[in-house]
Amino acid sequence: MKIIKILPLLIIFALLSCENDKKNDAAIENKTFVEKYFSYFNAHDFENMAAMYHDTANFKDPSLGTTLVKQNGKQIIKKYSELNAIFPDLKDSLVATYPSGNEHIVVEFVSSGTGPDKVKFKL
Repeated sequence: MKIIKILPLLIIFALLSCENDKKNDAAIENKTFVEKYFSYFNAHDFENMAAMYHDTANFKDPSLGTTLVKQNGKQIIKKYSELNAIFPDLKDSLVATYPSGNEHIVVEFVSSGTGPDKVKFKL
């Protein structure tokens, strides 16, 4: 009789455990993706970095204006190559990543480099 009472609890626990494993797998996959992206960025390997985007990506970037701008791979490579020409030692350092549901991740990072005026910056 006691086994019958405990069995539903064991089933619920097992199902919740599987769901948590899926969430953890997604979080690990997202973090790995972000680390790879930043690795390409810091190596100034913009071709491989751009290949991580879909065919076109929406950018909200002050250098492109005040609205969302669609960019393809060639445009992404051009944009970051031009940025690299202005800031040749540009580097992004990951501070933390935070899972946001199963499909998203929030990334906290610090950009640093030296401007054309030889002034170092961090933002």
